Amino acid sequence: MKVFYVCSWGGCGSKLLCKYLNKFGKAIHIHDPKPPDILEYVGFKNGSFGWCPYSLPDYEEKHKHIANRGLEWFNGIPIDNKDTYYVIFLYRNPTYCIKSRFWSPKHLENIKSPICRNIQYVCRSKKDLYNLQTFYNNYMYNLTKEYPIYAIKYEELFERIHELDKLFEINENKHHTLDEKIEKKQSKDLTTENLQEIYKELIHDMNQHEFITIV
Repeated sequence: MKVFYVCSWGGCGSKLLCKYLNKFGKAIHIHDPKPPDILEYVGFKNGSFGWCPYSLPDYEEKHKHIANRGLEWFNGIPIDNKDTYYVIFLYRNPTYCIKSRFWSPKHLENIKSPICRNIQYVCRSKKDLYNLQTFYNNYMYNLTKEYPIYAIKYEELFERIHELDKLFEINENKHHTLDEKIEKKQSKDLTTENLQEIYKELIHDMNQHEFITIV
C-alpha cells in the first residue's frame, strides 16, 4: 500500500490533497516543521490523525496540552520499509495561509510555531516570527535526509494534478478527480501588504521553483 505524507504549515490545501490521495492508498496530514533525516512514523497506532504500527502509550500524555496531541508530528520511530512512502511538501504564498489559519493559537501550537501571538503583532514586528522561512528551508533544502521530498506548488495544483498522478503512478484510469477549488476571497488590506513585505524573500524563492521539485 502506498502511504503519502502530506506536509504543510496549513492553509495550503493539504486536507484536500489528502482526500484525493486517500483514494489510492493512505494519506496522512502532517504539520511538523522539521522532517527527520531518517523517515519516521507519525502519531499513534490507528490514530485518527496520524498512523503508526506501534503503540506509544506515553506519547499522548506527554503532549496532552498540545492541539491534536502531536498526532500530526513525526514520532521518532524509524520506518523499516520506506519504498512505499511518499513525502510531499505542499507550499503556498504564506500571506493567504496566515490570514486563513494563523489566527488560531491551537493551529500555531500544532505547527510548532515559536510564538502564539496574533497576526497584527507579527505585522507590527515586521519579522517572520512564525519561522515559516525555517519551515520551508527544512523541507526544500534538507541535505542530510535519506529519502526524497516531493515539493508541490499549491498555486498550480488544480491545473496540473495529472502530473502528480503520473509521478506517483496513480489514477491511471482517470476515474478520480481533485475536489473543486473553493476559497474565501481575501481583501488586500494593510495586513496583506505587511505580510507580503515580511515574506517577500520567501515568496520570491517559491516563485523560482517548478510545480514539482524533487528534493
